[in-house]
Amino acid sequence: MRYKVTLDTKHQLFTVFDKKNTRVSACGKSIEEAMNKLLKLSA
Repeated sequence: MRYKVTLDTKHQLFTVFDKKNTRVSACGKSIEEAMNKLLKLSA
C-alpha cells in the first residue's frame, strides 16, 4: 500500500491519505497515530 502524508503546521496535525482512494484519510498528532486511524477505517 502507498500513502501520502501531509503536515498542517498551523495545527500540528499529520494527515495520511490512501494513494488509491484519496477520499480516505485520517489525522493525528503523529504519523503513527494517523496511520492507526486510517488502518481502522480501512478494515
